[in-house]
Amino acid sequence: MSIVLATDTITVKFSDWLFNAGILGFVKIITEGNINNCPADFKIGDNYISFKREHLKGFSEKYFDTAFKQYGRFDKNVKELQDFVTDINKMLEKIKLDDKNEFDEKKLKRISDRYKSITTATLLKNKLKENNISPPIYNDFKKDPKLFVPILENTLSVLKDNSIEFYEADVQIYLRWIYGQKSFLNNSVTKDRIEKFKKDFEEPVLSNSNKTEKKLICLCCTKRPAKKGVNFDTGISPFLGVNTDSINYLWNFDPRIPLCEFCELIYFCYFAGFTDVIKGKERKFYFVNSDSNFDTLSKDNFLFNSTAKDKLESAETTITRFITRLVIDTESKKGDVMYNNKSLIELDLTNETFPKIYSLNVTREKSEF
Repeated sequence: MSIVLATDTITVKFSDWLFNAGILGFVKIITEGNINNCPADFKIGDNYISFKREHLKGFSEKYFDTAFKQYGRFDKNVKELQDFVTDINKMLEKIKLDDKNEFDEKKLKRISDRYKSITTATLLKNKLKENNISPPIYNDFKKDPKLFVPILENTLSVLKDNSIEFYEADVQIYLRWIYGQKSFLNNSVTKDRIEKFKKDFEEPVLSNSNKTEKKLICLCCTKRPAKKGVNFDTGISPFLGVNTDSINYLWNFDPRIPLCEFCELIYFCYFAGFTDVIKGKERKFYFVNSDSNFDTLSKDNFLFNSTAKDKLESAETTITRFITRLVIDTESKKGDVMYNNKSLIELDLTNETFPKIYSLNVTREKSEF
């Protein structure tokens, strides 16, 4: 399908904290993680960005790549399985050289348990079943570790042969944690998710072919016509209370919201503005909101992201270290910090039914203190 590109310039300004996270995420996606490498005619102002439709060409692939890198399960699993093959071969070689029959049972148990954990994922479990691959009984593996090597190698082959499908599934899992079960990457689509996203969102924006409401303008930018049929609970935000199964006096059980095609797309990108602190089944996401300018917004969130790299720390320790670093980092700009409120947003999406949102606001008084 050939797309005829419209040439108008689009301006998007700062708004609520979730939209600001979307602006930061959108820029990160467009620039593939290097916000200093913006394309020509893509402008970042103090509290706005402006771009052309043509900048969205290839957006779907960049969008999926960004989500995939943030989740990172596929690459991690492949590396672990490769390391297991290396560990077992080294163990076998050592036994052969030492002429002993004693294996490191703790390491073998860890390998066996971790393999079971990796292969519980539904897609991989089904693929292994299709290929008649199943792990040996642990007692047999413990006596003869070389039994596991071909199974690990065959599992790696299954992962690599179906890498695109696993890639898209990983993105869907990660984004479902944030956007909910009704998201634009819904369960009914099991393959070609990138093509679906491209067909539903990228191509209509590129060709300026989205249908719009005749009487409604966008609630966010307040100047562009609203796109037809935008639902706040289907792919934008399941945690802000705008949905059909909760009492909401503003929306009266109607989750439709007037958003233009660009503001809707910006909201789709807020995941890339978040820092995730995922530990086991605990799913927490953070965003440092600042309305002063894009440069401050970007630097504050980069600072939090770099502070949160240590996954062994508790969330409370990470927040404390971030606030300390923020104070030290902004000491030379004290006057500016005093008069610009900052807020640190924590989203606890561990429980899909009862998501929690917390906000730590750094006010003028706190800055002065």
